[in-house]
Amino acid sequence: MIAPGLSSREVAVLECVYSFVEEHGYPPSVWCIGHCLGIAELQLVASDLQALERKGYVRWPRRPDGPQSAKPDAPPLSERQAAVLYFLQSYAKQNGYPPTVREIGQHFGIASPNGVVCHLQALERKGYIHRRRFRSRAISAVRKARPR
Repeated sequence: MIAPGLSSREVAVLECVYSFVEEHGYPPSVWCIGHCLGIAELQLVASDLQALERKGYVRWPRRPDGPQSAKPDAPPLSERQAAVLYFLQSYAKQNGYPPTVREIGQHFGIASPNGVVCHLQALERKGYIHRRRFRSRAISAVRKARPR
């Protein structure tokens, strides 16, 4: 994409935003954009977003429409938790809906639903997923895994 009057970093931010919205259906947080581009200083990302908004390329919501992303200092995931999160994301992308607790257990060879629930609770506590209680297939990934 060639956009006149934009710096290369602004173009990268714009491409990251468009791909995130296309994949998730809501705009990413500043942290997600920084993570996507490998920019640790969130103020740089925020200033690029403000410049893109002034130039008319994006309209940044003051409140996110989608689920809140986890804090950038959230604890990293164990290998098993990262695998479960990756499975949740790929299953939902492939099928259009998330897996059930039983399907997650079958995939990982976990016989007890309680074992799966423990992994899901850890992912939710760390801010990687959001679950709606008492509903089947009510798991949504908030952000991608950051394994140890």
